[in-house]
Amino acid sequence: MIKTETKNADVAIEDYTTTSVTDIPDEDIKIETNIQEDIAVTDLDIIKEPKIVLPKIRGLEALKEGVYSIDLENTINDMFLVIKNMEGQLHQVLKINSLLEKELADSKARISSLTKTKDHLEETITRMEAETPSKRELQMELDHLVDERNSAQTTIHEMKISLDRMRKALGQYQSEVGSLSEEKRDIITDVNFLETRLGTSNEKIASLEREVKYLKGEKLAHLSKIQSMEDELKMSLDEKYRLMKELKDSKNAMSELHSALEGTKLQAKKSFYQVGDDS
Repeated sequence: MIKTETKNADVAIEDYTTTSVTDIPDEDIKIETNIQEDIAVTDLDIIKEPKIVLPKIRGLEALKEGVYSIDLENTINDMFLVIKNMEGQLHQVLKINSLLEKELADSKARISSLTKTKDHLEETITRMEAETPSKRELQMELDHLVDERNSAQTTIHEMKISLDRMRKALGQYQSEVGSLSEEKRDIITDVNFLETRLGTSNEKIASLEREVKYLKGEKLAHLSKIQSMEDELKMSLDEKYRLMKELKDSKNAMSELHSALEGTKLQAKKSFYQVGDDS
């Protein structure tokens, strides 16, 4: 298991590194393309300096050789040709100088562009090196992800157990719902029966109300009887009070008699024991 996770970690690190390298902004790719194009285009043209050949002035050569007979016309013509040739050579040199200055300016511009590109690439490389995590950081991140996966698996296992419990509880609830449905039908039957009995009870209540009205009439007739009975009850209570007083007096007398009897019994016992001791 550990070897598999390590292998997966190495693969993840390699994939991340490849992804980080390939995720180069389009601007950097464009700069690299421009550099290659500049290198291909900026090869300086080799300017072949033409070999300057000045025409020889025969008069001068003759003077050098010590010949003093000079053809003045030919000498002037030769000098004119030399001057004309020198003017052409001067124009050619000026043209070459202009081309060289242009090439120098282009080279400076290319050097400046390449310097900026180099600085930008160095900044990009530095930024990528700073953004690219190390293998240790990737391993730590991978370990963290593995821990999260293990925690998620534990949570999923617990959720499955909870789901099974919920399914069992749902089955119990469904069975309870079935029994409650039966109870509901029974209750509905009972309600219908009670409604029937309620109708009968209402009829009985109406009959009882009529009977109550009749009894109210009898109540008035019995009130006088009750009054006379209350008078008799008062007399009976007075008689009861008198009898209770007599009963209390009798109880007190009996208590005194009982005390005297107990004292007599005690005295007799003492006398009996004394006679026994004397004998």
